[in-house]
Amino acid sequence: MEYFGNTWEGADAYLRASNRGRGMEQRKIGNNTVLIRRTHDTIAVRLHGTDVVTYHRNGTMHLNTGGYDTVTTLSRIHHFSPVCTYRDKGVRVVSHTDDPLTPPRIVKCSGERSGGGWSSHRQTTARCRDGKTTRERFEHRECNDTACTYWQHTSWDYTVSPAVKRDWAPVRHDISIGIRSGVCTSCNGAGTVDRGSRPDPIVWEGRTITIDSNGRVVHDNGDPMVNARRLSRRVRERQAAMRAEREERARKARKVGDGVTLFYKGVTQELRSPMHTHEALTYTPGTLVSAPTVDLDPWNGCAPGINIVRTIRDAAGFGPIVVSVTIPHGATYVDAGDKLRTQAVNVVEILPADRVRG
Repeated sequence: MEYFGNTWEGADAYLRASNRGRGMEQRKIGNNTVLIRRTHDTIAVRLHGTDVVTYHRNGTMHLNTGGYDTVTTLSRIHHFSPVCTYRDKGVRVVSHTDDPLTPPRIVKCSGERSGGGWSSHRQTTARCRDGKTTRERFEHRECNDTACTYWQHTSWDYTVSPAVKRDWAPVRHDISIGIRSGVCTSCNGAGTVDRGSRPDPIVWEGRTITIDSNGRVVHDNGDPMVNARRLSRRVRERQAAMRAEREERARKARKVGDGVTLFYKGVTQELRSPMHTHEALTYTPGTLVSAPTVDLDPWNGCAPGINIVRTIRDAAGFGPIVVSVTIPHGATYVDAGDKLRTQAVNVVEILPADRVRG
């Protein structure tokens, strides 16, 4: 007799039915998993040394991962409790049919977002093991301002090659088996898709959580949890924290030039920037070179502005000629890790070839 229960009554009946009706205090129900009676009112499902599910006589259940957020732990919780738990955006959540929905977010279907018409083609080919039969499937999707359409065409290609006469040219036969058409499967021909209106589950924080017999998250005393932390709130908090971290890093990375410290930049033989083919800046010694714009965000590795490095060796990797530069006094520059970026530099001199090679 296998145990499929997820309530205290089912677990109690399963333990009482064992040992020829005389009952047992614990019984194995899976690999490294036992059903054990803890007290008169509680029965637990124990995986290794952790009670992953604890049934209470009042109908509530206590779920506990024990810090082991593994596939086996969650599968036992799934199997022996009415809860639906999974990971969404890297967060463990508990879902229920009564969960509220996120606000609607209507967008245009696929490539139609940029305006005008849009179409796409996809062709797949599958060859059988005998090397003679090939199946080709051709799919076409097209969207315009009013609707989206979809059609599919499948054909078989038979290549006949005798085993004896190898010099005999193969014969090809193309057989069409029909065309299937209809509306776009993404938007059902409406031209727009709702990317919102999705369930907003409760975040499972920590190791333990309490649910009722219907799988709803409740307090330990069984009262409904009204102000539970939803996934959308967790995502907003994470996004706000990431923005704050980004702004803090950008603030710390912004520095002010002193007009004295030497930096280096690799240029072409014509003393022009190697990364720009049109309107490239020329780094002539004794001049002030300015870029039209500069991006002072350190998270952007390649961005508008004048990019310079700290060592001659790093600069030699960008061009055959290396010039030394300084950042004007009071000018702001950003430290992007392996490079520095600023809007203007003073070109000091062209370094000798032997110094660059050394």
